[in-house]
Amino acid sequence: MAAIESWLTEGPKASALDGTVLADTGPADEGFTTLQVSLLIASSVAARVDLELRDDTNTISIRTVPIFVVAAQTFQTALTAGIVLGSGQRLRLITNGAVLGTIGGSIFTQ
Repeated sequence: MAAIESWLTEGPKASALDGTVLADTGPADEGFTTLQVSLLIASSVAARVDLELRDDTNTISIRTVPIFVVAAQTFQTALTAGIVLGSGQRLRLITNGAVLGTIGGSIFTQ
């Protein structure tokens, strides 16, 4: 098992609004970067969080994957394939809808 290179999180958020960023990889380096990604999301209430692949200007989501989190539980997964990012692209976890509780998310990369 490879070591974690980065642990990216904005920390726990109370009463998060729709579109609140929970974690962001920041822009990828020039050229192409392949990330091995694991996700961790914990919430005190049921919530939807989106994993987004963002363009190099961070204005458009190229791909979005919804993740539904059960109340008072932790969602954790390691993506089985690497994600290729072009120059300036990024991954981020955001809330989809307001969260009337506490929620946090992390992106771990190798």
